[in-house]
Amino acid sequence: MLLLLQLMACERTATDPATSPHSTQSTASADPPFCTVARWGPQRAYAGERFNARDSGYSAFWFIADCNGKSVMLDFDDNLVEVLQNPEGFTASVNADGILANTGTHPMVLYNPDTRARQTLGSLHVLPPRHPVSLPPPPPRDWPALAPAMPPPTLVAHAGGAFHGRHYLNSRDALDHNYARGHRLFELDFCWTQDDHLVAIHDWKSSWQQLFPDSDHARIPDLSGFLNANMVDGQTQLDLTHLREWLVGHPDAFVVTDIRGRNLYGLQRIKAVLGPQFRQVIPQMYYPHRYPDIRALGYEQIIFTLYGTSLDTSTLLALIRRTPLYAVTLNPSRPDAARILAALRESGPPAYVHTFNDPDDLRRFQAMGAHGLYTDRL
Repeated sequence: MLLLLQLMACERTATDPATSPHSTQSTASADPPFCTVARWGPQRAYAGERFNARDSGYSAFWFIADCNGKSVMLDFDDNLVEVLQNPEGFTASVNADGILANTGTHPMVLYNPDTRARQTLGSLHVLPPRHPVSLPPPPPRDWPALAPAMPPPTLVAHAGGAFHGRHYLNSRDALDHNYARGHRLFELDFCWTQDDHLVAIHDWKSSWQQLFPDSDHARIPDLSGFLNANMVDGQTQLDLTHLREWLVGHPDAFVVTDIRGRNLYGLQRIKAVLGPQFRQVIPQMYYPHRYPDIRALGYEQIIFTLYGTSLDTSTLLALIRRTPLYAVTLNPSRPDAARILAALRESGPPAYVHTFNDPDDLRRFQAMGAHGLYTDRL
């Protein structure tokens, strides 16, 4: 709700559809409308200027709409874009630099991934520039497949792997312990501190309370507060600087990222802080329309984790097959998990399921088509 109000406030000066000469409330479509849209914006923008710019460099649309609980995505610029829903409607952020390079008119269409119905809203009108156009060229849509820096292993150490009987540690000690056991691919969780630094922790609620019992749990710490907090069992927590040092000493190890919020911005930060060691990072991608931008940052291997996407199964599988990926990760509780695993076994990147700690589970899911598991203990 706060994000929606902020975006609306940004729009009222120049792009509020209530005052735009290009305003339209049309929902004409071959399919019956599945959302009642009161307002949306912007319906006009200026060439060379991002609208409602996000930290990642994306531009953001806002919609005041009632979709009666139905799933909804934005079909824009030949991309199906996931949306952030809230009680008043939803928002959608996209890399619009390509369409903002020139004047033009671009249709806006809502998409229901459950029924594949489409609902036309109107158009975004890109007006002549008010200033010299200075946006970077957009990344290409198609990227070549590259040989993996490390062949996908059977097991991925979840949250750095377990240590001293504890899970979700994301600590240097967990990395050391599980590296010694033979792991070379480590999934790590990252959260933002109060002063906008990325640190390795699963969340600022249960993980912060359980792993740092002596700390102030009423607020999110700043970087110094996190690094100086006492972790259970005398373990050592990680920020990006300490992770870089660990990767320098373990050149055959790779880290899979799971960033809580602002994923693209976080990957920019990781590359900046890690320097050459960013090539030991395999990002997890949550939404497929982010793929070109992650590749443009220089990350060559990407894991598509499916828990965030709303794409229907057929569209999802078609997208996976045409996108060069290191792997796909999914929770086998998905209703279509068996279909996805079987399809990817026939033609697709390796598939992992998460998170399991029993050898019988490994054999069971491999029989279904999985390449391996995210695991705490195996």
